[in-house]
Amino acid sequence: MTFRKRFFRNILILGSYDYSSEIISFLSSVVLARLLLPEEYGIVAMVMVFSNFVVIFSGSGIGSDIIRSNYRLTYHKGMLTLSLYIGLGLFVIMAALAYPIALFYDNMKLIGPTLVISSQFIIKGILNVHYSLLMKSMHFNYLGKVNFFSNLYSSALMILMAFLGFSYWSLIIPLIIAEV
Repeated sequence: MTFRKRFFRNILILGSYDYSSEIISFLSSVVLARLLLPEEYGIVAMVMVFSNFVVIFSGSGIGSDIIRSNYRLTYHKGMLTLSLYIGLGLFVIMAALAYPIALFYDNMKLIGPTLVISSQFIIKGILNVHYSLLMKSMHFNYLGKVNFFSNLYSSALMILMAFLGFSYWSLIIPLIIAEV
């Protein structure tokens, strides 16, 4: 199979997994909207305002640099270490912001969720290089399957936790587990 055919085939496969994941996310959000109160969504949304801003710095261009580079194992190990340090640094920054965020919104309930959500930066730091290497080697089918099944699992876990009464934690914990 030529490079062009293989590339387009893999893109179509990845796209189909991505669109399927989006459909699952939409359907699970409809179910979650019936199981959770708007206040519970609000608690998570208040933390995510800051968390989503910090996510911008989590990649720091490492993934695209790995995809473009011709370097091998030593370089990848160095980038993995750098990515992990960036993830740990962002975790510390976000954890340090937990109390100021709670003060900003005048809601001390936000400290726990902020600390748990900030742990995603450590996981992203570890997985960033591996994901980029898989993209570079064009394992789109594998990446699509991983994304699809992690989304399916996290959606099912969110619904189950919301049904069991875990409140806003049913939105937070499955997202952290899905990163792994």
